Amino acid sequence: MLGMEVETIDYYSPTIERPYNNRVCVQHRSSLLHILKRTAYISLNFRNTVISQRKYKEFRENYLNISKEKYDADTISNASYDVYIAGSDQIWNKEIIGKEDIPAYTLAFAGEHTAAYGASCGSEAYLIDEVDRISKIQMITVREQQLCNALKKRGIASKVVCDPVFLLSRDKWKKIIKNMPPIRHKYVLLYYIDEGKEQAAMIAKTIAVSIKAKVHYPRKYDKSALINHYGINKFSDGPLDFLNETDQAEYIVSASFHGVAFAILMEKEFTVLLHKKTGERVKNLLAYLELEERIVRDQKDFQEKSRYWKPIDYNKVKIKLSEYREKSMACLREMCEL
Repeated sequence: MLGMEVETIDYYSPTIERPYNNRVCVQHRSSLLHILKRTAYISLNFRNTVISQRKYKEFRENYLNISKEKYDADTISNASYDVYIAGSDQIWNKEIIGKEDIPAYTLAFAGEHTAAYGASCGSEAYLIDEVDRISKIQMITVREQQLCNALKKRGIASKVVCDPVFLLSRDKWKKIIKNMPPIRHKYVLLYYIDEGKEQAAMIAKTIAVSIKAKVHYPRKYDKSALINHYGINKFSDGPLDFLNETDQAEYIVSASFHGVAFAILMEKEFTVLLHKKTGERVKNLLAYLELEERIVRDQKDFQEKSRYWKPIDYNKVKIKLSEYREKSMACLREMCEL
């Protein structure tokens, strides 16, 4: 896109990978009930998990230029590039990354020519303690105004840029899924990660009844995975399946940042419930796009607010997104020239 040769460093983090493996990890504080639940969950979803992992692997191989060399915390210093860019997402969230990962995600191993694009930590409370390492990065951009303010308090300058998914236009995302199969019935897509699913499910069901549609939701994020509470228990096998589900939905109810982001990219009507820990990034995005009214607390709040909603004017949204994209691309160009 910018005339640069780009590689994604194949970095392995045991801490980040642990929740995605198919093994029951017994820790000294693990209760017997926890172990039994985890064992049952893995057993019930083993086939779907294997399929999902295969599809993610295929997506990476088809759409990312990944380094042939594999690295971890002990070997990352062997990587050799002209410019290093860290990001995006929650690379500075101490609840997600391991202590051993901090040198990698703060580019402490890289020396000069370093930048961070769209970095995040979820909320200030989860910002890594080693902020002095962040200050050594030459050019810093973040995804939330809250993090920008938090870094400023610590004497670190940064700019706010859009999430990388917005760097591609709707047409480019749709091109990726042009060969995906059509879904031949109307549905509301319910997309959540962990929090807010009960209220989100009730809202999705209400909308589905009103427009005579079904409800789809990703089973891999339903920790019980035993009973279909909300509608069609739809397993999102991989990135293309998620994009396809989003593109063909009549309406989207989400408690996830990227659920909201792709609802906007695919120009869908949507409702969002904020994640208690990391909802700031959704608020920042919707404030910039003047779509804050789509945030609700619960089903009652949705019923009260939605009566006054007009259909989203995506012509206005696209203008704002285009401006946001151009500013962010300018930052990315500057990073490539470090």
